Amino acid sequence: MGEYNLFLVTGSLLIAIFSSYAALLLVKKMIQENKRSRKGLWLTSGSLIFGAGIWCMHFVAMLAYHLIMPVSYHPGLLFLSIVFAAISSFTAFLLLNKKVITSRVIIFGSVFISISILSMHYIGMEAMRMQADIVYNLWIVALSALIAVVASYAALRIFIYFSFQKNSSAFIGPAISAVIMGIAISGMHYTGMASATFDHSAHHAVQDVTGLDQNTIGSIIAIAMLIILSFVFIVIFYDKKMALANQRLTMTDQLYRSIMDAANDAVITTDGNGAVLSWNKAAETIFGYGKSEMMDQPLSVILPGYELSSDNDKQTLVLKGKHKNNKTFPIELSFSSVKNESQLYYTGIIRNISERVKQQKKIEELVYKDPLTNLPNRRMLNEELGKMIHSASNTGQEVAAAFIDMDRFKQVNDVYGHQTGDLLLKAMADRMSHLLKYEDLIGRQSGDEFIILSPASSPFQISTKANAVLTAFKDPFLIGNTEIFMSPSIGISLYPQDGITADELIKHADMAMYKAKELGGAHFQFFTSEINDEISSKMKMESGLRKAIMNEELEVYYQPLVSIHDNQINGVEALIRWHSKELGTVSPADFIPLAEETNLILPIGEWVLRKACTQFTEWKKSNYMPGHLAVNISSIQFKQEDFPQLVRKVLEETGMPPHCLVLEVTETVIQDVEKSLPTLHSLKEMGIKLSLDDFGTGYSSLQYLKDFPLDIIKIDKSFVQSLLISPKNQAVVDMIINMAEQLEMEVIAEGVESEDQRKYLATRESIFYQGYLYSPPLTFEELTSQLVSQSVQRLAE
Repeated sequence: MGEYNLFLVTGSLLIAIFSSYAALLLVKKMIQENKRSRKGLWLTSGSLIFGAGIWCMHFVAMLAYHLIMPVSYHPGLLFLSIVFAAISSFTAFLLLNKKVITSRVIIFGSVFISISILSMHYIGMEAMRMQADIVYNLWIVALSALIAVVASYAALRIFIYFSFQKNSSAFIGPAISAVIMGIAISGMHYTGMASATFDHSAHHAVQDVTGLDQNTIGSIIAIAMLIILSFVFIVIFYDKKMALANQRLTMTDQLYRSIMDAANDAVITTDGNGAVLSWNKAAETIFGYGKSEMMDQPLSVILPGYELSSDNDKQTLVLKGKHKNNKTFPIELSFSSVKNESQLYYTGIIRNISERVKQQKKIEELVYKDPLTNLPNRRMLNEELGKMIHSASNTGQEVAAAFIDMDRFKQVNDVYGHQTGDLLLKAMADRMSHLLKYEDLIGRQSGDEFIILSPASSPFQISTKANAVLTAFKDPFLIGNTEIFMSPSIGISLYPQDGITADELIKHADMAMYKAKELGGAHFQFFTSEINDEISSKMKMESGLRKAIMNEELEVYYQPLVSIHDNQINGVEALIRWHSKELGTVSPADFIPLAEETNLILPIGEWVLRKACTQFTEWKKSNYMPGHLAVNISSIQFKQEDFPQLVRKVLEETGMPPHCLVLEVTETVIQDVEKSLPTLHSLKEMGIKLSLDDFGTGYSSLQYLKDFPLDIIKIDKSFVQSLLISPKNQAVVDMIINMAEQLEMEVIAEGVESEDQRKYLATRESIFYQGYLYSPPLTFEELTSQLVSQSVQRLAE
């Protein structure tokens, strides 16, 4: 056996590393190259250099090993060894020419490189011509193959990792991989040499083949190394030159890509056929496809049915985009085209406008839809009615507007709460919607008011629809576990006879609805000129009533309350009168309900209380105090939370003695026990007396008399005036008087107009009365004169 020359061993390792480095540089160029022709050039060059490098390393290593016999080499096998090495390395490097390099690719690549190294070594060994046979240890041969595979895999893994790192050096990856690859080649060679034994036991004659001696091999190796070295310098020079030339392009590309990646809109580039060439992060977010999924794919994947055309260049279009999950959504597309030689390219900016469309829809819903019932609101009703009127003006047909208001809906909110009221409104809207035909339109005007618009509708047709609504409301609404019965009042107006504009028709239908309510509700009423006159008069009255206090048109009258036995004034009841400068004297029966309906009763009621208390204190100062002062309190006044505080304030400001004040309330005021009882007790604690007015005409309950702190019961005049007509009426009056006496309450009979009525009442004790028999309501001055006369009469007696 021979010995190794350490100098040549080191040289062989350096050759392996250097040739691997040169080959890997060329492979990296292949990976980074965009043109196919150049890719082939770098691939072929890298394969040849790697094969030549392995070949040179092998024979330098063989020169480093001194055999004790002369050796020559078979030229054909030498050539075959380098061809096998080049083909195997070509195959390995070709596998790396992919966009995505997986572990499987690296494994196959390392196997082919190992085949390249092993084939070079063992074919080269077979090319040796000498007087000995080579015997191999198969275990060591297997070890050499394992070294080649493992080291090649590690080298390729490192090479691939650094090749795809954006910030890594251009040479560090190939350099590290080359060192590992050189060690793999050398390790495999010397392990393979260790597996070989040269058997000299038999005589071997050198075959008759012209062989290459070691000097010739050395010359070939020197030439090959010069070629490899020259090629490496050429590659390095070219790489630097290209790096300088591409530096600006790289910076521009980086800036372009950073702008694309930072953009909120999708920026997509395609070729003339619509194949995607670039795809930014916003495009991934908007459409759900990754960059790798969309490269070279047709744009129709995300824009189905649309084709780019230079005719639409620089236009902004609203289209439907398609997400990866197959859902479509609105997009806004702006694109431009660029022509490079014969190639046409498109760059598009795509914006997802789903949120904008959603917001626009919300705005439209807010503008045109009622948020509770999702029905058209007042604005939409007016616009649609305008369209119906315009169409009807061309066809000569009629248009009907039905104004619907729910009877006593406020009681639902008061009793069950507004949440139940809202659910009821939705249920009513749904029930009415199911009654209408497709051409009809129902909307919510406001609160519990709805409007039905019916084009091409005659009076008979709209009457049928109104009757259908009334019939539908006969069934109760089930809200939770509560059954609620409701009834609508409906007013109807017709185009063109009741108005030629949308506002006129709705206004007149509203007027007709109020007339239907006056008739008891659960009824429909067509608009008439008489209704218009009546409503106009009512509106004129309301306008005058609002100015009445300011114009000093209101006046307090007083009706005496006298003893049934001696006709002495025991108190007075304050009554309001209105002497309008425009309307003349207006009856309280006309303006009091209007004042309650419009809440004008609040300032008017406070004015009456303050005025009456002020004038009562004037009588008191003049020693003409007529017992006590009774003031009627409206249910609307009584329900104000600060009503007791208001009364206290008036008493303090006017100096009115609380025990001289009687507040008269009706049965409707005190029906809500939970709310009214605390107010009554607050008034009672001030020393004020409480009177129940019109007893027996409402939903009377003995519970009121037992639980409420009442002092006086007033028998309604309807019982008094029919007192002598029927024994039953007398029985009712007697019962009220007896009950009041048992409860220790005073009794006042209203509306006594005849002496016979007075005489019947005089048979009972502790009875007071008021009525025209004694005196009609008097002004402050008139009553003052009467009080003076009564005082003088008493002094005379």
